[in-house]
This record gives sequence, structure tokens and C-alpha cells, in this order.
Amino acid sequence: MHSFLISSKDPQKSLEKAKEILKERGIGKWDLSEITPEKILGIEEVRKFSEKLFFKSRGTEKALVLNLYKGATIEAQNSMLKILEEPPKNTLI
Repeated sequence: MHSFLISSKDPQKSLEKAKEILKERGIGKWDLSEITPEKILGIEEVRKFSEKLFFKSRGTEKALVLNLYKGATIEAQNSMLKILEEPPKNTLI
């Protein structure tokens, strides 16, 4: 598992870079989950997408792209940290 942190003043550039990395690794749209919350990311949203991370990928790897332009609650941050500490097999975040 790998985790990448991509930061830019332009959210579109961050997303383009993330998709470039996924393309280089051969991760297709079927194995990609992209999350862009309309407001601050909350714990319920983290629980929903974290379940998907443990599903088997169609290819060799799967990926999660989190667009956190508006931030995340403390509870959501702690939950994401746990996922990063004990990541699902063959998953890029």
C-alpha cells in the first residue's frame, strides 16, 4: 500500500496529478473511488468509503482519491489515520 499527499492551491491540478499517478500504476476507473465532500468530511462519510476499500479489486490494485478542499472533522481525521496505519492490501490512498 502506498499513500500520497498531493497539495496545490489549485484543486484541479491536485486531481490531475493523482490521476496521472493512477494511470502510471495501471489503476482503472473500476478500481477507483473518488470522494469530494460538499462540506467538511465527517465520520459517517469515512465509514462509508472505508468499507469499499476492503472489497477485492478487479486489477492488481485499487485506489481512493480524497479531495479534502474543505477539511475534515477530528473524528474523520482519526478514522482516516487508522486506515493509513492499517491499510487494506493493494490499496493506494
